[in-house]
Amino acid sequence: MDVATLGKIGFFADLKPAHLEVLAKNLRPLHMEAGELLIAEDAPTRAPLFVIDRGRLQVSRKDAAGHAHPIVTLEPPTVVGELEFLADVPSSASVMAVEELSGVLLPRERFQTLFEAGEAAAYALALSIGRLVSKRLAETNKLLIRALVTEPDRLKKTAGASANTAALAGVDAELDALLKGTSGR
Repeated sequence: MDVATLGKIGFFADLKPAHLEVLAKNLRPLHMEAGELLIAEDAPTRAPLFVIDRGRLQVSRKDAAGHAHPIVTLEPPTVVGELEFLADVPSSASVMAVEELSGVLLPRERFQTLFEAGEAAAYALALSIGRLVSKRLAETNKLLIRALVTEPDRLKKTAGASANTAALAGVDAELDALLKGTSGR
């Protein structure tokens, strides 16, 4: 992906052309067919950052019984894998190509090298990722607030759960049902 195309993706809007040039030199092409898994839920990862410029993605999460439920379909251009890229955490959801897709990826090792070298582009990218995560967290908060207003009794069940596996599985199932708008009772 060239600098001009990269600069047209909203995620990179705040980066200077010099930053985009550095990042473009470190990107690798990405091509996937429909049905291919980009990210597997709960997989330990040192995943790259994925920038998709063509093709839709389906984000899904498993419920307590292990059944996958679609959460959102992402349209290009979009960025995925940002949490795993920066935080060294297992994937929070699965991401699959709904149709043939293309884009680029930034290997985490390349980013780490740029960051450790004090490259301004790495810091600018980290700030952009922080903004994206904050925006997505704000959207999640809106969903939870809406659920709190419309289903307060169900959310009270989740608030009192202790940190054991059985209780957390129940919390996951209850939140999944709330977000899907099902009764689950």
